[in-house]
Amino acid sequence: DDSARFGFLLAVPALLGAALVQVPDLGQTPLGVGAAVAGFLASLLSSYIAIAGLIRYLRSRTLYPFAIYCVVAGVIFLLIL
Repeated sequence: DDSARFGFLLAVPALLGAALVQVPDLGQTPLGVGAAVAGFLASLLSSYIAIAGLIRYLRSRTLYPFAIYCVVAGVIFLLIL
């Protein structure tokens, strides 16, 4: 639980930095700043719900099924290449 929270908190400065780099470009879009703010709020809400759900999932389960999926997908992609 603590490691998952710490991992997500580590992403916050990088995401804020990336967002600040994009702020000057917002004035040049035909949709305007309102659409960017609405998109930001929708992204913030959906990210919060997804992270809360993942942390709740990790409290009672492991990522073992995801690890198996990654191995199988990796083998398939290597065979395709």
